[in-house]
Amino acid sequence: MKKVLLTIISVCLIAASIFGLFAGVSSISDIMNVKEYKEKDAEEGLESIDTLDAGLDQLQENEGTYLAGVDTYTAGLVSYSEGKSTLSAGYAAYYAGKKQLEEGKAAYAAGKKQIEDNTAAYNEGKATLAKIEPLMPYVDQYVEFRNSNLAGFSTAQAWFIAVVRPVAANLGLSIPDDVTDLPAYIQQMVADGKAQLKQYEDGLAQLAEAEKTIAAGEAQLADAEKQLAQGEVDLANGGNQLADGKQQLSVFEDGCAQVAAGCELLLSQPAYMNDEGNGDKVMCPSVADILKERYGDNFSIWELDDNGEIRVVNGCQYLNLENCRAVGQAGRDYISVYQTAAVTKEVMSRLGVVATMLIASVLGLIAGLFGILSVIRISKGKIVTASVCGIISAVIAAAGNVIGMLTGYTGYTFACRYGEAGAYTYEFTGHTQFVAIVILAVVAILFAIIACVVSSAYKRSQKAVTAQAAAAAAPVAAPVAEPVAAPAADDKTAE
Repeated sequence: MKKVLLTIISVCLIAASIFGLFAGVSSISDIMNVKEYKEKDAEEGLESIDTLDAGLDQLQENEGTYLAGVDTYTAGLVSYSEGKSTLSAGYAAYYAGKKQLEEGKAAYAAGKKQIEDNTAAYNEGKATLAKIEPLMPYVDQYVEFRNSNLAGFSTAQAWFIAVVRPVAANLGLSIPDDVTDLPAYIQQMVADGKAQLKQYEDGLAQLAEAEKTIAAGEAQLADAEKQLAQGEVDLANGGNQLADGKQQLSVFEDGCAQVAAGCELLLSQPAYMNDEGNGDKVMCPSVADILKERYGDNFSIWELDDNGEIRVVNGCQYLNLENCRAVGQAGRDYISVYQTAAVTKEVMSRLGVVATMLIASVLGLIAGLFGILSVIRISKGKIVTASVCGIISAVIAAAGNVIGMLTGYTGYTFACRYGEAGAYTYEFTGHTQFVAIVILAVVAILFAIIACVVSSAYKRSQKAVTAQAAAAAAPVAAPVAEPVAAPAADDKTAE
């Protein structure tokens, strides 16, 4: 029965040892995976922080220039805006002057046409007045005769018909027969003639004024065109200067945005917990937790005003450069101190468990093989070797479990990473190794117990054989008894 148990447990130990070897080898690959990518991430992270520090140095160096540039740029904006307003006013004056000039030209053209149309009337009126002028003494006499008796004429009208009308006819002036009031008629003709002359003369004066207005408008328009052309050039130059200034300011502002993004990335680095991130023990604090511990809950990478709001300069959210440096230092500590220590601790604990499992598996494999050989043909050397190897394998496997329980081998902190950048997948490993070393420890302990029992039984049978052989060899006085045959080496006593 003991041989049957030894056979079964030997086979189980060989199987558990092979499983342990497989789990151990695959675990080494997982351990190296964690170690390599964490070291690579740490290297890249430190390089990024170096870049962040360089950016902070540049920002700090250019901060004064930026603030002065903001003032200059702001003043330039005001000047540019005023220039635009002036140019707009100039355009308004230009178009108003242009309209006035066009209206003046139209008035000039209309006045010129009116003068041309009134020239004949003017000449006619002038001639009429020239004809009327010799009659003016007769008009005065007519008035005088009308107010008194005139010798030889019954009335002033009769005198007018007899004397004045022939004179007027000789002057080329035809006075109608129905005229009964010579003074009124002559005065009306004079008024009409003068009106014709005045209309013509007024037209001449208006035309002269229009010509002056046109000349002044043309000069003003020419000046306005020159001013507008120069204003447009100045405004374009000012716009270019503002664009250059804005581009220079953008260098600082873009740097602020990049530094802020770098700080936010560091602040987003998580804390690492035990038990696959679900435990209650912090293995590596986050960058935010480090900063909170050092500077309190109100820490911010932004410069705040008296109201606790982010200071804004020229539309740019202003950074607290010293606090940004503190973030960079916290990031360095996170990578170089906390994370490196946590990764090293886990890697070494995993290696400890794997090393004990591999040693225990090799010894268990040897013990199992010698256990099967002992069953085939039992001997002291075979059974002792099986027992010793089994005991050592059991002790080492148990020690591996103790190490594993102390270091949390049921739920590690860091996962293995697979895939390529931008498409990484993470997977926690260690479950197979945990199962393998537990099974190996249990089977190795059972094997050690059974091997020890079989070894003790074998030793007892060997002592019995030795005792019988000694008794048979001793001289006796009594009749010699029939000798008892010694059991063979593979006797079933060990069973």
